[in-house]
Amino acid sequence: MVKVLEGEDELEVVRYLLRLYRALARQEEGLPLSPHVEAAQAELLNLVNNFFYDRMTAIPTIRTYLEGLTA
Repeated sequence: MVKVLEGEDELEVVRYLLRLYRALARQEEGLPLSPHVEAAQAELLNLVNNFFYDRMTAIPTIRTYLEGLTA
């Protein structure tokens, strides 16, 4: 199922999604998120942010715009 993706980056995102899914499946309903779920969520968020940042900054006009925001 996962092997139909375009590359390793996409495969890694799916792996982290599945990891978060499994952590959530073990989470008891009605309780605050466990540290395990929070860690999986944070790792996935970081991975997805980096994934899209890399792709967006590969477009010169977007990269220039973002660099202008941080200057």
